[in-house]
Amino acid sequence: MLYKGKGTYTECSNYWPITLLSIRGNVFANVLQKCLQPLIDMTRRPEQSGFVGSLSTVDAILALQLLSDVHREFDRPLNVAFLNIILPSTG
Repeated sequence: MLYKGKGTYTECSNYWPITLLSIRGNVFANVLQKCLQPLIDMTRRPEQSGFVGSLSTVDAILALQLLSDVHREFDRPLNVAFLNIILPSTG
């Protein structure tokens, strides 16, 4: 990402994305993304928060912290599993 030169450094919208695609490849990628986005939104589980436009992993961490606090307050056990799924490359 390249800084646009205006606004704060901490705001993601103040950066230009970098792509190694040609102009035609970039246009095709944008068209493909716009066609697939409704399908992705329909099949995405509501628990997923990483790489989602309106959610971040911070939301999931906050929810986990609140859940942990409630369980601790009522002296209840809490079991948590973190999954880091890495898909094999197809290339």
